[in-house]
Amino acid sequence: MQFPGVSFIRNALTGARKGPVLSILIFHRVLGESEPLSVGSVTEPQFASIIRLVRKSFECFPLSQAVARLDAGVPGHMLAVTFDDGYADNYEVALPVLKRFGVPATIFIATGYLDGGIMWNDRIAEAISRTTKESVDLEDLGEGVFSLADAAQRENVRRTIIASLKYRPAKERDELARRVADQLKIAPRQDLMLRREQVAALGRESMIEIGGHTHSHPILTCTDSELAAHEMTCGKRELEAITNKAVRGFAYPNGQPGRDYGPEHVALAEKAGFSFAVSTHWGAARAETDRFQLPRFTPWRRGYFGFTASLLKVARTV
Repeated sequence: MQFPGVSFIRNALTGARKGPVLSILIFHRVLGESEPLSVGSVTEPQFASIIRLVRKSFECFPLSQAVARLDAGVPGHMLAVTFDDGYADNYEVALPVLKRFGVPATIFIATGYLDGGIMWNDRIAEAISRTTKESVDLEDLGEGVFSLADAAQRENVRRTIIASLKYRPAKERDELARRVADQLKIAPRQDLMLRREQVAALGRESMIEIGGHTHSHPILTCTDSELAAHEMTCGKRELEAITNKAVRGFAYPNGQPGRDYGPEHVALAEKAGFSFAVSTHWGAARAETDRFQLPRFTPWRRGYFGFTASLLKVARTV
């Protein structure tokens, strides 16, 4: 696919602000083929189209290098590609695309799910999409009985469960998710997340850097400070042991400031030894942006023209 207007994008972004601007894209999964209820994912062809565009339109850097250029005040509009959570398809599907176009990336990994683990939200989505049962009883969640007769109803059930569990304490959340999956008679997949040897291989790639994302991906505002600090330091140490490299960057789980993390967690991230951290607050960074609250966004949801419009809007409002 040929993207029109690459020079227009570059010129418009460069002229939008004087001084450095950094746009950071968020991805989670990159699928070899579409999967039902796989929300927030892109397919390999979609991902390749995006990476082709950003390669032509931006100076692309691993996030640590981009932050260093912000610190130095180097002018221009930079772009960094990031992935959250640590899905196996980041290695199996996304990495070959990144290497094909020469675009670096930073992968933030929750270490508690390596080697066959599955995150609670994925366990729910997998169970709902694969079950042959026609209904599910969510009385444990205070929600009643729901039909699973068609795809729309299954998506409604998934959304209902996610909304009910997301801000509960991690142990309670994980136990209730397990009960729902067990009721639907679906064993958890063991191939969704990265294996340690894949993380080590990613660490050896010159164009890939690894970042921390806690150990078990708790919402930090639902976690006491002692446990939050342990989650950050534990994940960091595990990744450094696997890669034999310093882990400099951190991504707050879920990542909305005020709702998912607060000032105390910003301080904890710095105390844990990270050099910068990213949120999911929509926007782009510039020289004066807090290095422990770098914004990110997901314009790939809207196609080429929406993607371009989002980049321009971000550049002009930071």
